Amino acid sequence: MPSGAQHLIALDGSSGDAANCDDRRVAPALHAAVRQADKGLVQELLARGISANQRDSCGQTALMWAFALSVPEVTKSLSPSKAEVATVAKQLETENLRRMEIAWLLLERGGDANAIDLNGDSVLSLAAGFGGGGAMLSKVVTRLLTSGADVNLRNGRGETPLMSAAWSGRLDIARTLIEKGANVSARDLAGRTAEDLAQAAGRQEMVRFLRAHLDER
Repeated sequence: MPSGAQHLIALDGSSGDAANCDDRRVAPALHAAVRQADKGLVQELLARGISANQRDSCGQTALMWAFALSVPEVTKSLSPSKAEVATVAKQLETENLRRMEIAWLLLERGGDANAIDLNGDSVLSLAAGFGGGGAMLSKVVTRLLTSGADVNLRNGRGETPLMSAAWSGRLDIARTLIEKGANVSARDLAGRTAEDLAQAAGRQEMVRFLRAHLDER
């Protein structure tokens, strides 16, 4: 699965090498505040002098943590009603919007738009694969690109930011990346294109969009 997968937090001092850091992660206070979408606490920690570019044991900055996927609380019912599902979805989107506000704040406070973690994932790849955040995510992605983020930078799996956007289904993000020079025909180490990943994720509108851009070339 492309960038943007859920990351777990560990506070046991375990090592942060690329092989196991996603399973046993050490979270600095700033990162935890971002994860909780607590903008006030993030501002307080930055005011205390904590660097916006502090890294966790996986080499990720707090800005990267703004794009970690949230897992909703399990409802008490094994078969939640439509109303319960809608409530959880609304809560998640509210949290995601707060995270985008925090991402913008971190960029304003010197957060590195070109940071890369131990897995080779860039801030742009994580943002492109996030999926939530509404129009604010698009604004953040544009800010990353204007700050010099490499639109075709590959991670350790050979995936590009466009592949992450294709998986998440964000047409607006994919369009922005392509306008900035994203390679639509690039393949990852498994030989998959962005279109292949969109197809695997069931993003048919994205598949049609990417095919149309391939036909133009």
